[in-house]
Amino acid sequence: MAKVELDHLGNVIHGPEDLTKNTTWSFWGDAGVPRFYDPRIVATKDNRFALVWVQQIQQNNRTYSDLFLAIRDSNGGILKDATPLTDTVGQGGYFYSPALATLDNGRVFLAYSNNGRVEYRTLDSLGNAAAAVQAGSADLVLNGFAPDAVQLSGGRVALMWTNWDGPFDTITAVMLDQTGTNIVAGPIDLTVPRPRINSGGVSVTRDESDNAIVTWMDSSTYRDLYYALIDSNANVLTPATIFRTSQVKVGLPSITTIDVQKKIREVAEEPVEK
Repeated sequence: MAKVELDHLGNVIHGPEDLTKNTTWSFWGDAGVPRFYDPRIVATKDNRFALVWVQQIQQNNRTYSDLFLAIRDSNGGILKDATPLTDTVGQGGYFYSPALATLDNGRVFLAYSNNGRVEYRTLDSLGNAAAAVQAGSADLVLNGFAPDAVQLSGGRVALMWTNWDGPFDTITAVMLDQTGTNIVAGPIDLTVPRPRINSGGVSVTRDESDNAIVTWMDSSTYRDLYYALIDSNANVLTPATIFRTSQVKVGLPSITTIDVQKKIREVAEEPVEK
């Protein structure tokens, strides 16, 4: 996996740099060969870059999936080289679908899925990580994957993800405090009134009025794009609204997130082919 830095005109000013320094190449399914997915990068407010990606490797008759982190300065200097953030073997997890967001004071917010449950943590601009927090409470565990997040203009952090805990996939939203640690509002279901379709591919940005602008797609027929607006207290200002519709796609199969989660677990436990 590589990184390139460009100036505002698109000229290369640093790189390409080999982040993973992988020297082992083979075929899909071979034991001990790393595979890399889902690269994410954000610029911090103190002029650094935080990078996170997924590394998967098959060993001991199962697939291990972990998150790795690197930090670079604006000149490409190494502040933290590729370092594992998670430990599938020691923690018994399966980590994937990371998302990064820039926070105040040079910090970074990281959300991801661990065995089908959303977790999050904050990092400083040297890559030091706070303890992981599971999105939920003692009496409510929130399931899901493919999160996205943004810090709102008022300081709170808006966190969204696809929630598979039900007959249809939905979009869940919570608001965290300025530290990016404590849930202060939500969870709410943005797909209410819930259509009898799956929702996915959530993306969130902000306006300058302390609101979160959320978009996602119909992941059953892939025809419709949805939009919603919520404030920093997780009040819905604009409910789920279709803003773009494509032509009808006849015969497109529907794959639920539950199917995906089941397949992920099957792959994680399947024996390595010799």
